[in-house]
Amino acid sequence: MQSMLIIAFLSCQLSSMTDARNSMTQGKEVQKLAWAGAGGMELGNMLSPSLCAPSDDAARCVPLALDAARAMLSALTGPVVATAGAAAAAAAGLDQLTVGVHLASSAAAQDVAMPQIRDYATHVYVDAIHRVAATGAPRAPPQHEVEACLAFLFRFMPLGDKDTLLVTFIAETVGLALAARYSMPWGLSVPWHIFLNDVLPYSSLTEPRERWRPLFYTYYGSIPDLVNNSAGPLDLVGAETWMNTNGWAIRTPRIVFKADPNPVGVWDYDPFSVLFNGYASCTGLSIFLVSAMRSIGLPARVAGTPHWNLGPSVCPLGDQSPDCGNHDWVEAWAHDGWAFVDEAGNTVLNTSWFVPDWSGHQSPGGLNHSIFAASWANSSFIVEEYGGDSDPLAMPYAYFPMVWNWTIKTNSGWDVTSRYLLFS
Repeated sequence: MQSMLIIAFLSCQLSSMTDARNSMTQGKEVQKLAWAGAGGMELGNMLSPSLCAPSDDAARCVPLALDAARAMLSALTGPVVATAGAAAAAAAGLDQLTVGVHLASSAAAQDVAMPQIRDYATHVYVDAIHRVAATGAPRAPPQHEVEACLAFLFRFMPLGDKDTLLVTFIAETVGLALAARYSMPWGLSVPWHIFLNDVLPYSSLTEPRERWRPLFYTYYGSIPDLVNNSAGPLDLVGAETWMNTNGWAIRTPRIVFKADPNPVGVWDYDPFSVLFNGYASCTGLSIFLVSAMRSIGLPARVAGTPHWNLGPSVCPLGDQSPDCGNHDWVEAWAHDGWAFVDEAGNTVLNTSWFVPDWSGHQSPGGLNHSIFAASWANSSFIVEEYGGDSDPLAMPYAYFPMVWNWTIKTNSGWDVTSRYLLFS
């Protein structure tokens, strides 16, 4: 398994655990914290089968998970960015400043803070390109690109994130996204507006916000077969198919599909939860793969349909029939437009079990039976500002429908049904 450099130092304290269920949750959270700063250990050792699984006896399993998490934490020795950058951020109070407070402050206060936020992003960038030995990348990211990335994330950030996320989290996101753009062989082939909307963002849907980018960038960005192939550098399509085939082996045993594994729904399907469990439903796998691809500069987004429209012979109860439930998958941008990715590990883009037999029954312009793709920015803004998202058949949609909670309309979207009908 690929060995990685140390990205960050995190410490945490374990509160007393009142029962076995709380103990397992604590073990999981500690390990997620460790992964957020991990880099120095082989993931095969970090993610051994002895760690907790839902079927394990908690009294036996939890101590193993906690011990493994503590060992990882104690082995982490490096700060998230160069010491000078971290110290400067702390001195300026950035490590306590939420995005919402920053944006609500006076123009003068924002003018003072912005250079410091830019400097933090630059420190992250410089540290990142050294970690994957990216000798061809510029020594520092262009300042105007850092500012554009910060402005783009701030403008379209969900309101709840503004209240909770720190500006250092956003600066780290920007620094690592730009590092991927300049250090990966395919990075600069991605149009700028596609990079902003489908590489830069730190989330796909409503999943908990996690610092997955340092770990994924260092891990995937250091795999020779992916970024330094002996047969020549991979292009976007080659890298995307490689990730869908091999990216699931980041842990042992590799991540697999499991239908509806958690009654809580996608709230627990952040990338680190999928990494910890080793399985997820289609939504969790989609969020994981999108995050992994974005970490190394590959444009990706979640797509899906609320319900398949297969007719009464297959689904006598209509949308209530199990076979007509929702499904989510990944779309990746591949030079001339968007292609769908089957998380089953298919090595060819635009091939899947649901196309054309199932997708051919969907209809554009609706809700339950249309196919949608998620967008970080308001999709109408992308049309007005950039002329679209490289899909002439896509129609802006106010939100990405989430069948597990119809009331959530925080994520913008595209109606992409017409593109899928072309395969029918």
